[in-house]
Amino acid sequence: MYLLLLSVLSSSLVHATGFTTGNQFESSHIYGSVTVVCAGNPRSRFEHCDANILDPVEFDYFQYDGGSEATKVKLTNKINGKAYTSTKKFNSETGKSKSRFNLWVSTVLQTPLLGYGLNKISYELTKNKKTVESGEFEVLVNRGQARRCRPRTIYSSLPSNCEIGGASVCPQYFRDENYCQ
Repeated sequence: MYLLLLSVLSSSLVHATGFTTGNQFESSHIYGSVTVVCAGNPRSRFEHCDANILDPVEFDYFQYDGGSEATKVKLTNKINGKAYTSTKKFNSETGKSKSRFNLWVSTVLQTPLLGYGLNKISYELTKNKKTVESGEFEVLVNRGQARRCRPRTIYSSLPSNCEIGGASVCPQYFRDENYCQ
């Protein structure tokens, strides 16, 4: 494991192609409980919250250090034999994608680019649908420690937060608790 980590770190120092925050991440399970007390409503509700987050970021820009006239960048990663691909516009002046790639958030409409362990990401920079640069870089995602947030009470005047089955308050709870740090 030490040699693997050393090779990833040394390759990222020599070659800066990858993500702007670096090519090493840590995933942590965070959890806790929150009670929602609603203004003007005698009922309150309890919600258990848990999430799997990626530090330092869950969305990041791709950067290419070689200089290119490309206008688009396509990133592809294979996880358990299945290819995950995402394409963004590319700014050749800054050497970065114009928007951030989803690295970790998984929903019905979103698929993350990364998985646990060593990820070998292929990139393809294109202009007018023609490949101008391509290559590969490695990203390491380690499993971090589970973290528990302290229980909290949130006072709400929003009707949607007060109904059973209403809007989840977990994202607000985790932000308020600094993601269980």
